[in-house]
Amino acid sequence: MEQHTMQDTPVKDQIIKKCRKNFLKALNVSAKCEVKNCTFNGVWRGSGGAGQDKIYIASGFYYRASDDGIIEKGALSADITLGDYKKATITACALNSLEAASTKFPNVATPDLPYLCMDLMYQYTLLTTGFGLTDDKEVTVIKKVHYRDFYMDAAWPLGSAIEAASVKATSKLQMRNMYRFGFHK
Repeated sequence: MEQHTMQDTPVKDQIIKKCRKNFLKALNVSAKCEVKNCTFNGVWRGSGGAGQDKIYIASGFYYRASDDGIIEKGALSADITLGDYKKATITACALNSLEAASTKFPNVATPDLPYLCMDLMYQYTLLTTGFGLTDDKEVTVIKKVHYRDFYMDAAWPLGSAIEAASVKATSKLQMRNMYRFGFHK
């Protein structure tokens, strides 16, 4: 394995800060917000409330958390705090070589090791600064969703399908109720 080192701690700290700064720039967190609550790039965050009490993160978040030891390898889901992500990010970004990263994070595939600090920094920055969640916010990292007798991968297409089905079902119900109660006139 080719070994990369960063011996000078102040230089490494500058690189880590620059990495985070670049993610903040990419997320455009200072974009003009035309509505009450925005996440990043001026996009509406939603109205908050009970719908944001329980946050689920999946897909790349699951694989990174599982491989990095934030959650138990192979667990279908786990509750963590964003502070757990922060701790893993600080640990990964403090390592001086690929060999050290491989030792500290043995479940991470060798081709992924050079990007470990960057991946964790991006995910942590997106969740905290991008979505405004705090380090003590508990989230559920999930790989599969149990539905009836099946477990389905929890990936963005599933969430998109659920949302589309919910909107369509809600729209039909709303239309039916409008006619039933005479609101269509």
